[in-house]
Amino acid sequence: MDASTARTLNMRLRVAAAGGPAEWARLFGGTRWAQPQVSQWISESNPKSIGHRLARDLESAMQLPHGTLDRADQDVDVSLQSQPTGLDFEKMSAAVKVLSHYLELVGDPPEWIYDPVLLETAFMVVDAFGQPSAPDNVLDLTKLLAKRIREAKDDSHATRGARTAVGR
Repeated sequence: MDASTARTLNMRLRVAAAGGPAEWARLFGGTRWAQPQVSQWISESNPKSIGHRLARDLESAMQLPHGTLDRADQDVDVSLQSQPTGLDFEKMSAAVKVLSHYLELVGDPPEWIYDPVLLETAFMVVDAFGQPSAPDNVLDLTKLLAKRIREAKDDSHATRGARTAVGR
């Protein structure tokens, strides 16, 4: 694999880890790089080549060692991968607790805990919360879940999970 291809693949990983091109540009782009340019570098169909000088500038912006983007065989930290390597059971457990609490409060049947869309929505709330779930914040998370479901009822462009969850 040539250096240009390695740079493209490595940037795709790092942009995905940052949350996408807009978020990468916000975190690292400063006044130099904006979302459209980042999207061009990581395009699946026609990526814009990342030359030597640009690669060094990008490494500097991301505080990576010199030459990191050029290496195809580097070990990439799991936190830099766009998809998790396995299920986060701690977050899933918290999502089940939050969804159970929500179903109990709204009086919906407890077997809806098995609904994959409701569970996905609860998981997204727990994941977005960004803190470990503890007994003292289950109520806060339940409120966030209820708010997300309410917003999905009012929003015709809601996320797949929330829209299906409230469309019963």
